[in-house]
Amino acid sequence: MKSFKLLLPLLLLISFLIINPSTKNDLEIKRVVLQQQKQDEVKKTQMLYFGATWCSPCKKMKQLFKDPEVKKELDRLDFRMYDIDIDNEMKRKYNITKVPTTIFQAEGKMGTRYTGSIPKSQLLQILRSIKD
Repeated sequence: MKSFKLLLPLLLLISFLIINPSTKNDLEIKRVVLQQQKQDEVKKTQMLYFGATWCSPCKKMKQLFKDPEVKKELDRLDFRMYDIDIDNEMKRKYNITKVPTTIFQAEGKMGTRYTGSIPKSQLLQILRSIKD
């Protein structure tokens, strides 16, 4: 009976390894793919949006991002949204003191910064002026 108790976990481990083989090559391929994705993201212009759930102008901006015309332009960018009450590290990194704040940067270098709500026509003009 004791040998059965020891043998059962060993058999389960062996069967798991046979069914789910993980090779070093798979890990290397995944690492290369992730590195390529990071490089592609850096090449794209980033639009960083900082808002909060309690902020009325932020709620209007979030609705604006769902507008089909705006969404089409946002899809060309590396668009990221941050909640300042949750994403404290990013809030500190970009020195966010007021919301909504929108930052455009390319190749990791700070570009233009907008504080406050941006009307649809102005946002579309800004987004369309970005050439990647």
